[in-house]
Amino acid sequence: IKKFIPFLLLASFILMILTFIPGVGRVIQGSRRWIFLVGFSFQPSELVKLSLVLYLSHIFSKKEDRINDFVKTIMPLLVISAVFIILIYIQNDFSTAFFVFFLVLLMFFIARINVWYFLFLSSIGIPLAGILLFTKEHRVRRILTFINPDLDPVGSGYQVNAALSSLSTGGFWGVGIGEGTKKLGGLPEAHSDFIFAVLGEETGFIGVLFILSVFLAFAFRGYQIALKSENKFGYYCAFGITTTILYQTLLNIGVVGGLIPATGIPLPFFSSGGSSIVMALIMCGVLINVSRNCAAGEEAADD
Repeated sequence: IKKFIPFLLLASFILMILTFIPGVGRVIQGSRRWIFLVGFSFQPSELVKLSLVLYLSHIFSKKEDRINDFVKTIMPLLVISAVFIILIYIQNDFSTAFFVFFLVLLMFFIARINVWYFLFLSSIGIPLAGILLFTKEHRVRRILTFINPDLDPVGSGYQVNAALSSLSTGGFWGVGIGEGTKKLGGLPEAHSDFIFAVLGEETGFIGVLFILSVFLAFAFRGYQIALKSENKFGYYCAFGITTTILYQTLLNIGVVGGLIPATGIPLPFFSSGGSSIVMALIMCGVLINVSRNCAAGEEAADD
């Protein structure tokens, strides 16, 4: 895996730049996050998540004895991470930019960099994100309608109200798979960002509980793989990948449940969209590879 990391970073950067080229990158719902080539569409920011996790894991494991060297270790990581975060932000995709920032911050935390460096990064990044949050009118509307959904019930508050209505309609057992009606037009983005509301309507409390249990089992197994890894690279990879999928899941479900403002973050493995699904499956493949190496190491130890 390690030998492909430079190519992944370069590919991620080139694809991100392509989103700004007319005729290749397209603006959808106000965000320039997609590229269209020869009949295919792709969201480069999904690749960025995996690329940064692998890159940070590689550097943290390679320079473990110099992890707190600001010039040779921390600064290059910050610069590369910042470049991608800025590119995502200027695509007008604040949610994903903050997601990647938070993911990088967690990777630094798990690598146990000097606490003062960590606090320094947090003290700059979090307030800056708070300021940028209020630079666009639609973000401000999302915050206001999150605080009071009835403030704009047919506008920015409509999606969350419709999602909550879908969840409540499902009751305990649900209306039946394929029998939901909200997805037919009453719930915007029912196939992507708000698919969890459709699942709640059709499978009810039991179905929602089952889905949450599956994600919980995934998180448990992912972090277990990280802790059992025979090397630091595998440890950081497993931690980063598991956290990426778990964090996306929590954000998506939090939005549907009205616990946090709308973010536009998809539900892993469920939301439609080839980019999200393909990258989630690739992440699982990397996780399985780390797990297989753990098992091989245990067998060698037994022999």
